[in-house]
Amino acid sequence: MKVFLDKLKDSLKKHYDVFIASASYEKRSLSIINAIDTEIKFDYRLVSLSLPHKDLIKENLSVFEKKGFTIVEVNNSNQIETVSNFVLQLNNILEKKPKASFLIDITTFTRQTLLILIRLLRNSLTNENQIQFLYTPAKEYAPGLDYKDKWLTQGILEVNSVFGYSGIIRPSRPYHLIILMGYEVERASSLITAYEPSKITIGYARKDDSISNEHYELNKQKFDELLIEFSFAESFEFSCLKVSDCEKDILAQAKKHIGYNVIVSPMNNKISSVACALAAFDNDEIQLAIAIPALYNFNYSTPGDCCHIVEMPDFVKEVSNS
Repeated sequence: MKVFLDKLKDSLKKHYDVFIASASYEKRSLSIINAIDTEIKFDYRLVSLSLPHKDLIKENLSVFEKKGFTIVEVNNSNQIETVSNFVLQLNNILEKKPKASFLIDITTFTRQTLLILIRLLRNSLTNENQIQFLYTPAKEYAPGLDYKDKWLTQGILEVNSVFGYSGIIRPSRPYHLIILMGYEVERASSLITAYEPSKITIGYARKDDSISNEHYELNKQKFDELLIEFSFAESFEFSCLKVSDCEKDILAQAKKHIGYNVIVSPMNNKISSVACALAAFDNDEIQLAIAIPALYNFNYSTPGDCCHIVEMPDFVKEVSNS
């Protein structure tokens, strides 16, 4: 469901036990908390802080600190540290409130950290825990630059599988790499180089399921650029608005080639990234992979004025014993 930020409070409950967000140098990391802070009560407030980018984030982080958030330090280059820090906080909360309700602002998490958090929540919560996800899209990426010049990241530090999504990899089998293309050609190309897959499938956002026409046009342009480099790749379309539809899109591609190790890399928005996690939950042979960038564009985006309330009623599969 899409709502304007100034009306968001009217679509949510008046109280959640836990609110989790991610601090970022992007102004939109503050969009949701600023819209609901005085209207909705939270017993626990957690905000993730990417240690390698601490100096860039400190201004926006100070806003979270003034609002009473507990900092959870994360590091894309140290997944175990990220897991340990989140587990410590989640266990502390769930020991005190086993039936805690959660509201998660997924907007400005790095994809790797978001996927780790989703795995931990999936493993920790039961059907007695309520959970909602919020996402506020950017109005524009790399504002001020022409389409052909827009960039979000540069260089690659490493390519790795994501903790909790190792899949089932058989050394004797060839690889099928599925990329949910966003706006980063170099980053996608690095994944292909790293895995040397026998089959490549590159997806772009379905026009009717894109955040906006502008986002669709930029996504399609970057997809076309990548396809020039890897002309033998197959293609598909996916939803950037509906998690369940995007999950089905991914699973359909994963089933296309029997006898392959399937690697999926989310490179579009956070709604489709969540869908990648759900697809891996449904098909445990899927491995999720991320290319960690060396440099982010500090002028990454301008915030939009709306929010998507992402409902996933089947997110928690475990049945409570009580």
